[in-house]
Amino acid sequence: MENFQTIESKLNSLRHQTLDSLYFVNYSKQKQMQSHVRQGSLLKRFRIAVLIRLLHWKIVKLQRSVEHLQTQVLLLRAKELLKRK
Repeated sequence: MENFQTIESKLNSLRHQTLDSLYFVNYSKQKQMQSHVRQGSLLKRFRIAVLIRLLHWKIVKLQRSVEHLQTQVLLLRAKELLKRK
């Protein structure tokens, strides 16, 4: 099993990626609304909608990875506590 520092560094990295993705999705939604106002192009709206859905799935995937790593950290901490007793 990986050590605490490695898992926690991965966890922090995934948290930052998740936040970056969330900011980008919000930014994309704002741009999408501006695009709708400026140009009524159906193809552009479709492309933006697909991009937002793909980013949403990336965020979900990153959140699952974060949850998995958090579980690993908790298990490792529990094992360390049991070893100390």
